[in-house]
Amino acid sequence: MKTVIHIDKTEITQQPLASQILCRNLLNPRGMTFNENGDLIVVEAGSGQETISHNGKVTVRDKDTGELKHNLLSGLTAMNMQPKMCRDEIMGLSDIINVTNTEQEQWLVSFTDYIHGSKVFHLTEAGTEPLFETQGNINSLCFHPQQEAWYGIKPDTNQVIEFRLNQKEKVVCALPTLDQGQEAVPVNVIYCHDNDRLLISLFSGEFQTDSNKQGVNFLKQQGKIVALDVGSGALTTVVEGLTLPTGIAIDQTGNLLITELCKTTLEPLPRDHIPDRAIHGGYQRFSGRLLSVDFANKKVKELASQLDTPSNIAILGSNIYVSQGMGAHGRRIPHPDGERALDGFIQIFQGNF
Repeated sequence: MKTVIHIDKTEITQQPLASQILCRNLLNPRGMTFNENGDLIVVEAGSGQETISHNGKVTVRDKDTGELKHNLLSGLTAMNMQPKMCRDEIMGLSDIINVTNTEQEQWLVSFTDYIHGSKVFHLTEAGTEPLFETQGNINSLCFHPQQEAWYGIKPDTNQVIEFRLNQKEKVVCALPTLDQGQEAVPVNVIYCHDNDRLLISLFSGEFQTDSNKQGVNFLKQQGKIVALDVGSGALTTVVEGLTLPTGIAIDQTGNLLITELCKTTLEPLPRDHIPDRAIHGGYQRFSGRLLSVDFANKKVKELASQLDTPSNIAILGSNIYVSQGMGAHGRRIPHPDGERALDGFIQIFQGNF
């Protein structure tokens, strides 16, 4: 990944993949993984509804039908950040990763709680317990096999943190501001086997200079994907020119998959209520896309468009799973065919690797 791909300056080939909706009626689905039986495990942050604040959960579903098998974890707090941010932002459970080389299946789950402190839970089929504690928003996790440590990213402090058993968390990188002075806002982190780097999507922060644009004051094509060498601290840009990048994953051919949350920002939410009419709520609904970046040949493909605020990607075989539908569950939002109730869902794309 020595070549930097400039999305805004690269000709993008349209190659839409066949897809289907796996499951609906999810409550802000985020991180995903698979168990040893191939079942899909989904983190749901929660509904974001003030009257039902403890419905964050981790569910196990059939990877082909989406049928709910059982809950691994439930009853976690979800916090709607609308009063502070004027847009669809639900904080709570955020990501899940497998713990490898163990006799019993185990996972780590990240959970943001601004009131009682954020945690990383150790989760098994038998139960759960807090493993690490931290402050602020912890949005994504990964394991680095060479360092034998877990890493998380914190969007509110622009930090990459390291977790080791029986040790305090360690800040391994303070991400610098972006080209126009915005905060970096890391939202997803994965481990890259090819070069032992961490790949991190930088969402790009909102400008705070104009109160009249609260909730939508973002610049397009300012997001990046960066590679971090946690040993040396070296940070390099590998993709730039993205608009609000979120999920990242490496497919079977070594290409980097990236979701962009939306095409633009508009119609912020009021601080004190959810409107009765359909509005976008900060992020343009059904305008996100799924990109594939081929570093070897310096090519970019658009695999899907009209995604609804996609957040995370998971891959099993040739199938790409994308979690979508961010915001207060049930509120009215615009749709290409009119309007509909905001709903969390997972869409499967059939890859051609």
